[in-house]
Formats: sequence, structure tokens, C-alpha cells
Amino acid sequence: MRLLALCLLLLAGAAPRARAQAVDFASSFWLLGRPAPRSPAKIQPAFVSAQPAAEVKLSEVQDRHFKTADGYGSGKDRIHLSVHFDLAGEAYLSVLGAAWDAPQFYKFERAMNGSWEAGGARHWMSLDVSIWRARLNNVVQVFAEGRREPVFERRIVDILKQAYRAGREVRVGRQVYRLYYSNSVDSSVVPAVKDPQRMGLVLVQAKGDEDCPDFKTYIIPAAAVTQERTYRTDLDNGQTLGLRMGPDGTLLLYDLGN
Repeated sequence: MRLLALCLLLLAGAAPRARAQAVDFASSFWLLGRPAPRSPAKIQPAFVSAQPAAEVKLSEVQDRHFKTADGYGSGKDRIHLSVHFDLAGEAYLSVLGAAWDAPQFYKFERAMNGSWEAGGARHWMSLDVSIWRARLNNVVQVFAEGRREPVFERRIVDILKQAYRAGREVRVGRQVYRLYYSNSVDSSVVPAVKDPQRMGLVLVQAKGDEDCPDFKTYIIPAAAVTQERTYRTDLDNGQTLGLRMGPDGTLLLYDLGN
């Protein structure tokens, strides 16, 4: 047994190890300022089980949350709304028209606003903020040209719930996560767009109940996960995950214990 374990250890090679950037959904919305700091990576040997706890074909989940969360309208005039994180942990409202090639992004902040065309009319989006409401209970509103009432009105927390359900469920050990795979955000233009040079993996763990959910988000640069080495990351819940790419574009997730 000792010889077998030693062989597996040597085959695993030296694995980058770091604490995945943890983002609390509530604290990522403008009031607490900077996202959680990223710990420096450490290189150390990693023992990896021969069998992954979960396997996900990334091509099946890439950008999936953009069109399977919330929205309004129908057919070619449908506007999809979701929540998206960049690699720095900033949270954005993603907006994607049914006929658009790519989404637009608007950072969640007190003065957030944007506009777009849908159904032959101009639409305006803003955030209805009140000091009497919890920050996630502030309301995203969209108004259409020529209409007095909003065509879309939803609390941030309700958009978050829909975005959570749009992720791919994966079970690693006793923990259940939702997985997302997409580009980071280029905020140098307005509205912000996809960053074509950087991709990210996002794992979300839900706690609490339906009425008062508590989401914990972990952000991992996709470039750090390769076929050659297992990327080892310590999560705030005490679990250690191993991530590795398979030869066919499948993400392999390993439970490395607590």
C-alpha cells in the first residue's frame, strides 16, 4: 500500500495550491468596497484519488447562466438578465437580448444604470435604493419608452436566486455547489463586455433557506487549471478541492478532504 501511495503521489506532481477567492454575495455589492483578497499560491505535492468526485463538460456549461436565469419579454424581443462575476470578485448584472451576439454588464452599485433597445423601443435600467431596505432587497427596475410602469422589477436577491439555479449542480464529498464557466469582464468600456483573454470558473454554495439565502462564491482563474497539474484550493468551508482538466475538455473535481 505504501508503494502504491508513493507512486500516485509522484504521478500527481507538484500542484499549485491557493485559497480560492471567496466572495460573499452581500458584501460584493458596493457597501464593503474591495473584494476578498487573493492568497498567494503555494507549490506542494498533491495526492489525488484515481476517481474524481465530479466531472463536468465545460462546453455544456459555458455561458449557460446568461440565458437560463431571469428576464422579461418573449421571442426575439426577450431580454435575459442574470448575475455575473469577474475574476476580481466584482458582481455585475448581465443583460443579453435574444438576438444579441454577446451580453452587456452593469456593475451592481448605488448609481448603476444602463439602456438598450428591445422590441423597437428604448429601455432604461436603474436601481431603486432605500436606506430602509437590506442591500440585496434593493430593486432592479427596467422602464420602456412610452410605458409608465416598469417592464421588469425584481429585488437583487431574487435575481441571485434565479442565477444560482442556472448553474450546473456538482457534488464533491458532502458539499453541493453550482458551477459556472465564462469570460471575465472588460470594464474599460461602457457598457462593460466580455474579456476575451480571461476565463473563470465560479463555484457557488448556498446556505440558509429560500426566504433568507446565504450564497458563498469561489472564483478560480481557468488558466490555473490544466491537464498537467492538479490545482488544489482550500475553501472557507474547510473543504479542499482538486481541479484538473481532462483531455476532452472535461473539468475533473476531486475531494481532497478537510
